[in-house]
Amino acid sequence: CASKSRPNRKLKTSRSRGGNGPDAGGCHRSASVFSIDPASHHRTGRRDTILRRRSRFAAGRIAARWRAFALRMVVSMRQVFLSGEFVPESEAKISIFDAGFTLGDTVTESTRTFGHRPFKLERHIARLYKSLKVTRVDSGYTPVEMTRLSLDVLERNLPLLGPHEDYWLVHNVSRGMSVSGADPTVQLSRATVVIHVWPLDLRDWAPFYSDGCHAVTAMSRAVPSQALDPRVKNRSRLPYTMA
Repeated sequence: CASKSRPNRKLKTSRSRGGNGPDAGGCHRSASVFSIDPASHHRTGRRDTILRRRSRFAAGRIAARWRAFALRMVVSMRQVFLSGEFVPESEAKISIFDAGFTLGDTVTESTRTFGHRPFKLERHIARLYKSLKVTRVDSGYTPVEMTRLSLDVLERNLPLLGPHEDYWLVHNVSRGMSVSGADPTVQLSRATVVIHVWPLDLRDWAPFYSDGCHAVTAMSRAVPSQALDPRVKNRSRLPYTMA
């Protein structure tokens, strides 16, 4: 009887003639034993491993490209309020001479949403205007107008959120163009007002609740109240970053 052999494998059979069994006088297989060529098996296994790695790498690159594409699409679709007009986030620009960029002369507020609704927005707006008053910056808008603009920004960007996602609603207000002079508080141009949203992603902090975190006492200290009025919520986070 003919036995088909598999690649890289040798099939051993035995023949028996005569006997009292049903196959007497014919050909039958005894227990089949497969022997594998170790060198060939090693080459095949190594090739398969390389192909699997290449496949995973290619899939990872494709997924990364899709994520980058999706991010560009979302960024191009999100709307930002910038000093009087709504513009796509990807086109929002300020001058390199803006006081917020040259002097860090910017006050800020961040309001998160719960179920797509801003949490205590009126209180955040009130605190923003307290910071503006202390720093003597005229935003050019009343608190009521700022609240209306904030809700408008949020409403324009809500369609980009999933049902279980939320936003940070962020306000940044600088003194405007920075002009060298004896009194840096003199506002020679209208303020730069930016209202935008940012996806609220707290996954980096989640392990701190379940596993705890390693804490140390940093040598650097926060800016003391004698140097910066604590009523001002400013944009600089350099002391935190250095700590």
